[in-house]
Amino acid sequence: AERARMALEELGPTFIKFGQIISTRPDIIPEEFIIELLKLQDSVAPIPFKDVVSVIEAQFKRPVSELFSKIVETPVAAASIAQVHLATTLSGAEVVVKVQRPGIGATIDTDITILGYLAKLAVKYIPESRLYDPEGVVEEFSRTIKREMDFTLEASYTERFRQNFENDPRVTVPKVFWELTGRNVLTMERIHGIKINRLAELRDAGVDTVRLAHLVVDVFFKQVFEFGLFHGDLHSGNIFVVSSERIALVDFGIVGRIDSSMKQYLADILISFVKGDFEGLTKVYQKMGMLPETIDRTV
Repeated sequence: AERARMALEELGPTFIKFGQIISTRPDIIPEEFIIELLKLQDSVAPIPFKDVVSVIEAQFKRPVSELFSKIVETPVAAASIAQVHLATTLSGAEVVVKVQRPGIGATIDTDITILGYLAKLAVKYIPESRLYDPEGVVEEFSRTIKREMDFTLEASYTERFRQNFENDPRVTVPKVFWELTGRNVLTMERIHGIKINRLAELRDAGVDTVRLAHLVVDVFFKQVFEFGLFHGDLHSGNIFVVSSERIALVDFGIVGRIDSSMKQYLADILISFVKGDFEGLTKVYQKMGMLPETIDRTV
């Protein structure tokens, strides 16, 4: 597991992103691999600050000094596609600036081609892998990461989630500064809080972590069953705790949508699990097309 994580780190941003995504799939990845792949959240080397400035100035055709009164050189986060810097606007607002890595598009195109080739090899030489459709996983990953590279799309989703939760005091979604946002640069309100995986800090701050867990699950169910639009990348780096009663969600580069029929299917699945009704669960899976109608239910 450790060697796999180190290999992904060495292969670069696209493979790191792929590792981050599959680290959320305990249904197909062993626990020891999950533990190692979760470390990839903080494993991308930052780009030089001069390159950050170049991207910002190329995006807005103006010097950085005319856009921000201050921008901190050391990034607060360095991810596979972009890195984040603290800054202050000319009006004095505290913001975070997400800046896309130069040339990342070409790198991703090449890496996805390699991943596709590896998926074909897996299907050919590891028959057991066909159950998980490796080629389909790579295709979905390709679509997702290419959408994630357009920061105006992420900004739009951020605004949508902000509107969805505007009357819910339990959830904060950062405000987008549209005049300082483009395809390669995203500027948002700075959120003050503790990352949800820092349990010692949370307890020292007096946060009831059990209550917090219930809050996070409830907020996620609200996204799925009420809005039909949910945060698709809810790892610990994207959830900040403001208090036991309030969380902040960030990074809406990956979102998911479900229609009314899927909402009903998911509700039926949850109810069947709670009741221990596995016959009913099988019927739901068949309606969804996940199991054939001819399946032997007596096994």
